[in-house]
Amino acid sequence: MLSVTDLLTLQTMPSVTDLSLQTIQLFYKEHLCDRVFVFELEDKARPIVKLRFSEKQLCHLLGIQYVLTPRMHGYKYLGSTGYTYIEDGTVTFDFLKSENKDGFKSKKRRMLYFPFVYQILTNPTAIIFNQALVSTKIDVDIILYNHVNNTYLHLGIDKDPDSDFYYPKSFYDRKKDDHISGQTQVAIKAMKIETD
Repeated sequence: MLSVTDLLTLQTMPSVTDLSLQTIQLFYKEHLCDRVFVFELEDKARPIVKLRFSEKQLCHLLGIQYVLTPRMHGYKYLGSTGYTYIEDGTVTFDFLKSENKDGFKSKKRRMLYFPFVYQILTNPTAIIFNQALVSTKIDVDIILYNHVNNTYLHLGIDKDPDSDFYYPKSFYDRKKDDHISGQTQVAIKAMKIETD
């Protein structure tokens, strides 16, 4: 079984037998929460992007809402409550699979690739995302991404309307580069991590 420290240097997508949702939650807490990821961009509209993660975003980023649909009362497994359910062992890969096998299968890669978020943050390529160029429901301001094992890993971030911070709005994997191709790439001049 992989440890939280192992997740910092993954090279390939782990298997379900090598990783647990609880390890992902602990990794999220230790390496993403209580920090501000500050990016200095070569972009006049957004010269500084300050990204902050919170506990309530984890289940959404993992795609749990797509596995535990509203008819399964999936909404109760989101936000801070969902985070607690992962932390206390109520929500596990086995639980998700038993509740909705096909739904779990469709989001399994997203969950297993999630630990790569830290690597994306520390060495990203950034684009200003124009939803009109792609047939998708995803609506974010910026996508930070990496290409790993012939897979594009995307972290979509958006501006919080109530603060000066950005927040993670979406994480997903794709084999094709169709969400990146034709978009406006923006150079990252500097990146630092501050304690929040």
